[in-house]
Amino acid sequence: MSTTLANSPKHAEAPAVGPGPASWRARLAAGAVTTSLFLTALAVGGSLYEHLVVDPVWPGNVAVIQPDQGGVNRKLFWMPLHAALTLALPLALWASWRNPAARRWLLAAIGSYVAMRLWTMLYFIPLALRFEAEGVADASAAQAWVLLSALRLPLVLASLAALGMAARRLDEGGPPRRHKGYKGLPLEGVLARWYARNTARVMREYEQAAQALAGKLKSGASVLEVAPGPGYLAIELAQLGPYCIVGLDISHSFVALAADNARKAGVQVRFEQGDAASMPFEPDSFDFIVCRAAFKNFSEPIQALHEMHRVLRPGGQALILDLRSDASAEAIDAHVKGMGLGRINSFLTELILKRLRKRAYSQEQFHQIASRTPFKTCAIREEQIGLEVSLTK
Repeated sequence: MSTTLANSPKHAEAPAVGPGPASWRARLAAGAVTTSLFLTALAVGGSLYEHLVVDPVWPGNVAVIQPDQGGVNRKLFWMPLHAALTLALPLALWASWRNPAARRWLLAAIGSYVAMRLWTMLYFIPLALRFEAEGVADASAAQAWVLLSALRLPLVLASLAALGMAARRLDEGGPPRRHKGYKGLPLEGVLARWYARNTARVMREYEQAAQALAGKLKSGASVLEVAPGPGYLAIELAQLGPYCIVGLDISHSFVALAADNARKAGVQVRFEQGDAASMPFEPDSFDFIVCRAAFKNFSEPIQALHEMHRVLRPGGQALILDLRSDASAEAIDAHVKGMGLGRINSFLTELILKRLRKRAYSQEQFHQIASRTPFKTCAIREEQIGLEVSLTK
C-alpha cells in the first residue's frame, strides 16, 4: 500500500444523529433481556411453590394435581410462561448479538433453559399427565418423579443467573449508542469538503492503493471499506473489477459526498452511515475489509475489531493502514512534501498529522489490541510513517 494514502490525515468520525438502528436494537435488547429475566424469576417462584407445597403432598393425595377434582391446574401457569420465554429468549439473543459479552451469557441461559425443557417434555410431562388422568398406581414412581423434578430447579437458577449477567453486560456496554464514536472533532460540512478537496489532489495514490487491493481479491469479492471518507479508494477499486463494495462512515457529510462521487464516476458502490463499533451488517457478509488512516480515531478500537471479525466470512481478511505512534517529525515533513499540496495545505496537513500521532498506535499496541479480539493475532508491516496491519478470520 502507498504510504501517502495510508497516512493522510484521516477524518475523525462524526457522531450519528438521532436514534438510528443501533439505538432501537439496543432498547429492544434491554427490554427482551429484562422480560426474559422476569419470566425466568417467575419460573423459579413457580418451581419453589411446587417443590415446597405441591410435590410433598400429591403422591399421597393425587386429587391435589387433578383440576377436575378441585386440584391445582399447573398448565394454566406453565404453558403461558414457557410460551412467553420461548419467544423472549431468542429475541433477546438476536437483539443483543452485537454485544459479545451479553451474547455469551444469553447463550448460556438459553442452553440451560433448553436442557431443562427437553428433559421436562421427554420425561416429566408424560408422567405428570398420566398421574393426573389415572391416579398414582405406583407410589415409588411418583416419589421418583418428585425427587428428579427437584433437580430441574438448578437448571432454572442457572438460566436466571446467566440472564442477570447478560443484563449487566448490556448496561456496561452502554447501548443505546448515543456515544461519541470518534476521537477529536467531527468532520462534517465545510471540514469534510476541505478534506475531500485536499485528498483529491493525490488521486494517483488512490489508484495505486486500489491496484494493490485488487491484487488481493478474487473476482466478485465482497469488500467493506470502514471510514472511506469521500470514497475515492472504494470508487477506484470498483473500476478495476466486478466487486461488491460497501463503504461505512459515521460522517453524514462523507456518506453524501462519497455517494455523489460514485454516481459521477458511474460505478456501483453503496455508502452507508454507521458506527465502526456497531456495524449494520449481518455476520459473514464480507470477504475483505479495509480501514485506511481512521483506526486511531475510533473511540472503541477493540469493539471495532470485534465487529470486523463478526462481519468477515471465514478466511476473510481485514487490512488496517494507519499512522504509527513513533513516526518522526522529519518523516512526516518529508511525507507531506511529496503530496504536493501547496504551502498552506501542507502546513495544515503536517500540523494535523503531528497531532494525530499522539493517538496513533505502536506495533506492540496493535498486537495487544488484536489479542483481545477474536482475531487473536495480526501481521504488521512498517511503512514510511505508518503501519499495515493484517488480520485474518
